[in-house]
Amino acid sequence: MPIAPGWRKRTISAMLRIEPVRPRDLERAVAVLVGDRDPAGRTAGFLTLLSGPEASRCNLWWVRSLRRAAAAAMTVRNPGQSASVFHSPPRGAATVKILTRLLRELTQATLQGGAAFVQALLRPDAQADAQAYLQAGYEFIANLIYLRRGVAGAAEEESGELTWTVLRESSEEELARVIADTYVDSLDCPGLLGVRRMEDVIAGHKSNGILRPDAWFLPSVKGQTVGCVLVNDSAGRNDESEIVYLGVRPAWRGRGFGRAMVRHALAHAAGRRRGQMCLAVDAANTPAVRLYRSEGFREVDRKDVYVRLSGGGMAGGN
Repeated sequence: MPIAPGWRKRTISAMLRIEPVRPRDLERAVAVLVGDRDPAGRTAGFLTLLSGPEASRCNLWWVRSLRRAAAAAMTVRNPGQSASVFHSPPRGAATVKILTRLLRELTQATLQGGAAFVQALLRPDAQADAQAYLQAGYEFIANLIYLRRGVAGAAEEESGELTWTVLRESSEEELARVIADTYVDSLDCPGLLGVRRMEDVIAGHKSNGILRPDAWFLPSVKGQTVGCVLVNDSAGRNDESEIVYLGVRPAWRGRGFGRAMVRHALAHAAGRRRGQMCLAVDAANTPAVRLYRSEGFREVDRKDVYVRLSGGGMAGGN
């Protein structure tokens, strides 16, 4: 587990200090990190990650004295210059203060290590958690709605207007231009616009689940690409696919192409005998939410997104 250049041990008080977790303390630290939040599944998953070939992507730190650990947090760097952060559950005002210090130090080290931003996904009712992140310099940027529907029997309407091209038949340069155009006036997490280079955005989409280049579609009308819908297989469910990104270029909006892309993605998944299709959408993106709900997607979860950007700037400008 790497340590950022220039890092040195931080002391919170005469008794408590912030420091990276040593290999011999992994199990103890992960137990603190997980707390009572699904200890069986999460503990095993974190230990596998921290002891395997991907351990170099992780920074696991804690706040401890000689006899006890007060808090733990871990960042995991993802392809595309982003990182995710996980933390131990705060218990009362005192641990919120300790967790805030830990998150501030760990996040800064992760950003100094090359991440463009660090993000946390919190339950909307996790008020103490949110307080710690806000005090550690994070900003709330979105409430994500997680949606899912079955794909059995899904079939798209035949349309002679659209020609369907997949990524392997196009170029990543073209895909980058299309995605950049779809960001114009986007309502989907606008706080992350312009934070990363487009090649990093695409790398992030590729790493979301299991890449399916044959399901990254760039539909066109008379040779003009109207947008894109990128579908991968979900990593956690054998029969599930996921729409990792869908966008329509401004000049082609309002003509039903977004709906056509959803239906094409569903029909393709059905043809591969997938059972479910899932996605996440910013609750503030009301046109997209209406579209997905009208196509049979149902809400299964919600998470609040908190982000801290490299350089200490606030989100405002994926």
